[in-house]
Amino acid sequence: MLYELRRYDVAATKLPSLIDRFGSFTVHKWKEYGFRLIGFWTPVVGEKSNQVVYIWGWESYEERTKKNAAWRADPERAKEEIEDVIGIDAEHAIPCSAKTGEGIDDILEAVIARMPAPKGKVDAPLRAMIVDSWFDNYVGVVMLVRVVDGSLSKGERIRMMASDAVYAAEQLGVFTPKSESRDSLSAGEVGFVIAGIKELQAAKVGDGKKAAEQSRGRDRGAAWLQGDPAAGVRRAVPDRSERIRLAA
Repeated sequence: MLYELRRYDVAATKLPSLIDRFGSFTVHKWKEYGFRLIGFWTPVVGEKSNQVVYIWGWESYEERTKKNAAWRADPERAKEEIEDVIGIDAEHAIPCSAKTGEGIDDILEAVIARMPAPKGKVDAPLRAMIVDSWFDNYVGVVMLVRVVDGSLSKGERIRMMASDAVYAAEQLGVFTPKSESRDSLSAGEVGFVIAGIKELQAAKVGDGKKAAEQSRGRDRGAAWLQGDPAAGVRRAVPDRSERIRLAA
């Protein structure tokens, strides 16, 4: 006999209803699938408890694999579990399977129908926000950027609004899920920007970019990202000495 100890972590406010559901529904549902429940309990740490711990018993590992697969393949049971444990309304959840492809087309249609389209203006000055960043040993910091307004082209200079540092957008692209190079990113798009940044702290998530040719004074991004006075990226404008060199 094999014994498997498992646990649910839930919000403290959800624990009473989860315990009630265990006794009145989940245990009976497990029996339908041939699960052997040895027992369940709620451990108390200090004065609080937000866990339900339970033990299953199996005749063999093969039995466990087969019955768990049948359990996971029940979409109605999955909906109920999402509502009880996570607290999200699953009434309109779409049954799908990455293995068989079932429901994939329905999900794509739902994304188009239910999710609003981006509202940015392509012809407006560039405004973008870093939503993620990571360090790559070959190219340095890679920034995942959401372009709010305007567009960013390969080779353009951008100013980080938090540090006022200026960088050149050396590489642009999108993930599909593989990375694909692009010559530009426009309003409404999410893509990656590589600008030769060597320190991850220089590309903090939540910071943003504007084109550095925009004014350095009054438009620092606070107007378009409420609550974040250092958000935004702008196109960099050459200072006087750079203009002299360019003119020469």
